[in-house]
Order: sequence, then structure tokens, then C-alpha cells
Amino acid sequence: MAPKGSNNNNIASLIPLKIIPGQNLTTSTFEPQKPQ
Repeated sequence: MAPKGSNNNNIASLIPLKIIPGQNLTTSTFEPQKPQ
């Protein structure tokens, strides 16, 4: 279950990463507001 837990963390990190760039392209205002 140790490897499965690590995989879960990777997936959770990928989900927000895809949402951030997706919204960034839709709203350029989010870029300057969220430099991260």
C-alpha cells in the first residue's frame, strides 16, 4: 500500500496542475494574480 499512497499523491498533484493551466489560458487575469 506504500506505493499506492505515493501514486495517489502524484495524481492529486496532476489534477490541480491541469486545472491551473487550463484556467490560465481561459483567464489571463489569473496569471498575474497567481504567480505560482
